Amino acid sequence: MMGPWSDNPLRLLCTWARWLSLRHATINLVNFTIPVLAFAALILVSPWVKDVNTTGEFGIIHQVNGLLQILAPSFVAALALVAGFPGEALDKPMGGASPYIRTDHGDHLPTRRELLGLLFGYLAGLGTLTYLIGGLAMAASNPTPAAAMAGLTSALDGWVGRILAAVYGAVVIHLFAVTLLGLHFLGNFMAGSRLARSSAPPAPGNGGPRPNASFTPARAPAQRAD
Repeated sequence: MMGPWSDNPLRLLCTWARWLSLRHATINLVNFTIPVLAFAALILVSPWVKDVNTTGEFGIIHQVNGLLQILAPSFVAALALVAGFPGEALDKPMGGASPYIRTDHGDHLPTRRELLGLLFGYLAGLGTLTYLIGGLAMAASNPTPAAAMAGLTSALDGWVGRILAAVYGAVVIHLFAVTLLGLHFLGNFMAGSRLARSSAPPAPGNGGPRPNASFTPARAPAQRAD
């Protein structure tokens, strides 16, 4: 069903989130179950960890942003690698219980290349947003004489701050979980593509190795005629 949003140019800024439209048991676990459980766990333990350095120097957000400075360019590089990696293995659908995207025209089964493109595009977009939000949180937590900022800081010391911290923590845990899933898919798919090419029988006359061939002498010894 087409809606007003489908014709909005701003939707192009949100295409990186199409990864969330994929449906699969493992993907649903990483996208929804793990963040919800992480949020609930962080809310439960927040009353006992009020003194944790969250937004200060060398705090949690500072450390996460330092790691994202390394990961975000890596996600973009992986996306470029997937787009240009040769081999027909990446252009085939996944085997077994394949992830799918529900559309108006039925379920779409993405190829391995499409899946990796959605995954690393999502990681690049989410990593950039997480970095920007963390930077804004650190900037807003700096001491300031403004009365408005003082009121906001006092409000964040209560449950509002704990909820926001739990949301941030759940997003970071989700980001790292998707990163591990991406490393799994990238390693297996790239290795599968190379194995598929190396295991193909050589063309006649190219001098390639024969599959499953043990060592044999180049020339059999001539038999002496009696």
